Amino acid sequence: MQFSANQPYVYVIANRSGRSVAMQRVVVTGANESGFIEIKDGLIAGEQIVADGLNKVQPNSPVRLAHPPSAPGAQPTATAAVVPLVAPSVGASR
Repeated sequence: MQFSANQPYVYVIANRSGRSVAMQRVVVTGANESGFIEIKDGLIAGEQIVADGLNKVQPNSPVRLAHPPSAPGAQPTATAAVVPLVAPSVGASR
């Protein structure tokens, strides 16, 4: 997560004409505990966000998704790792 004019935002991975691009999206944050920040609004379960390589990402820039190396000794070629989002548990206590 990053901040612009005191507004938190993330980069969501979107498919544009068959290419993966980073789309900037403002989010609403909640609790912050042990380095994890709750995102209360602005994302949909199942969306992927950029979690690594943020210093290289700009709005609408193409990204390559991180994948584990396919062969021993192979190096990943990703510019951005992604984290799939999951829906909160119904009835989860705080």
